[in-house]
Amino acid sequence: MTEQQRYEVLQEYSGFELRRYPAHLAAQVTVNADFEQGGGSAFSQLFGYLRSGQISMTAPVLVQSGDPEGCVTVAFILPRSLPASDVPVPADPAVSVVEIPEGRGAAAGFSGRWTSRNFLNQDAELENAVRGAGLVPLGPTRFALFDPPYKPAFLRRNEVIRPVK
Repeated sequence: MTEQQRYEVLQEYSGFELRRYPAHLAAQVTVNADFEQGGGSAFSQLFGYLRSGQISMTAPVLVQSGDPEGCVTVAFILPRSLPASDVPVPADPAVSVVEIPEGRGAAAGFSGRWTSRNFLNQDAELENAVRGAGLVPLGPTRFALFDPPYKPAFLRRNEVIRPVK
């Protein structure tokens, strides 16, 4: 079974969960492209990094859009069992390994395909629910993809995750 990112549910609200995510390492690529096109090319670069370093794939794959210059960032969470000192240095200069600090996020799940329209609709619903609960959304939203692209869209597990104050 694929390792999944850990989190603790702090509280359940109508339409989302408030979660605490522990600090973790991620490999990421940022590309200047639209949501669907950029995600695919960044995914390929990250998958090459995992294969060359013999690193196990984890879930979810995180996609972040909304950059004013039209950039898309795709990140793979690195396995918990891989200490920072053993993380291979990426040969591809487009790939960077970053430490993500502990944080809180509002998360809402949905099924379907990875499209900019899906992302924007789900993000708007989450933002409304977060504000309705009296929380303050911070920073950009991430699109979390848990399933491979060959899985039927109606069976796929996805989430939108928004940092909150």
